[in-house]
Amino acid sequence: MKSLSLIIFVFFCIVSLQATSIIGGSSLINTSNVLQLESWLGESNLALTKVFSKSVDGASASAFHAKSDNKGRTFTLIQIINGSDVRVVGGYNSLSWTSMNSYNYSAAGSFLFNLTSSTLYAHSRYDHYVYDHVNYGPTWGGGHDLHINSTLSGGYANIGHNYGDTSQYATTAYRNSFTGTYSSWTVGELEVFTIAQDMVPEPASMILLGIAIAIFAAKKR
Repeated sequence: MKSLSLIIFVFFCIVSLQATSIIGGSSLINTSNVLQLESWLGESNLALTKVFSKSVDGASASAFHAKSDNKGRTFTLIQIINGSDVRVVGGYNSLSWTSMNSYNYSAAGSFLFNLTSSTLYAHSRYDHYVYDHVNYGPTWGGGHDLHINSTLSGGYANIGHNYGDTSQYATTAYRNSFTGTYSSWTVGELEVFTIAQDMVPEPASMILLGIAIAIFAAKKR
């Protein structure tokens, strides 16, 4: 009986690892962070695939767009550095990044977040969801609420223009709660992940469990 319990325990540990995965690895997020992103997105069992890393693919807008454009919806994770204050913020783009040099007015459902403080900045008003520009890094909102510059080395955050609490737009305290300062921060690592459902569906998991139990029973005879 103990052996059967061990098989079931190990099986569900494996399924749990499969249910939320980070393909390509990450220096900014772990499985626990992905569960938080899933909660904000209202989905589960996601597989995130890294398609861009500043440290590997290049510190430029052109490198970002070469790897990230036309890939479907994505999470972007950004390491923000203000002296000893290091945090991870980012955003969800519900549609593909492009280099069309204009706002994307159709990316409903996009949002910003501070992963370090577990704070969500949902879209609040207007339809300036993201700004796609060949010479810009990832940029959200018309303020811009979050803008990364052409060398992916910095930018600014005017949170509250389209995302988060619009009554606090342009206030120092609200900006600081997001990125620490308005624009004096620098970007360490920046990673972009495409989003897909995990490849192991729940029915298949139950079938695998049944097979494991059957094998165990056969060996006991």
